[in-house]
Amino acid sequence: MKNFLSENIVNIIFGITTAISSAIAIHYKRLEHRQQVEKVLDEGRRAGLFLSREAMIEYLLQMYEKAEEGDTIWAQCIRCTDFTPAVRKQILKAAGKGVRFRMLINQHSPSVEEFHSLFDPIEGAEVVEAPDNTISLQGLSDREVVIAFAGIESYTAVLVRSMHFARIIKGWFDDRVVLLEKLKQTTEDEPEIS
Repeated sequence: MKNFLSENIVNIIFGITTAISSAIAIHYKRLEHRQQVEKVLDEGRRAGLFLSREAMIEYLLQMYEKAEEGDTIWAQCIRCTDFTPAVRKQILKAAGKGVRFRMLINQHSPSVEEFHSLFDPIEGAEVVEAPDNTISLQGLSDREVVIAFAGIESYTAVLVRSMHFARIIKGWFDDRVVLLEKLKQTTEDEPEIS
């Protein structure tokens, strides 16, 4: 056995190195392929598709970047988590440009306090808590909207760049915010029963 190892040590080392290099190359090729197919997005099209949360978040950051003074970013979230430093930075940068925010957050999210700490200091930001968010979405004024459908093992989000469609979804969103604010006011005004 010693004889075999000493005679073939170079071949054995070369074989192991080749196997490891191949495994690494395949891993990175799979990552590259995944990045290429996790979003179907073309600037000239009115609709796009995101097949991962990461790809969608990347686009939402671009939405903050595109927003201008007088625009409103309006959003509804379910988990309301994962506000990375990059997301926080883009939100504050957009707020500095005069962008307004209207947020409908899940009141049962573990990140409610963090969410409020981010938006409460921003002039022109409105945060309303909701008990029943079942869809995540974010829109830029009446120009575009991203609607996300999360699953246990999959993630799909659709971008629609249509003023007409965005207005329909924003109208539903605005009506929902007004209704929740009225319900909150009604429950606050009710006298306590002792």
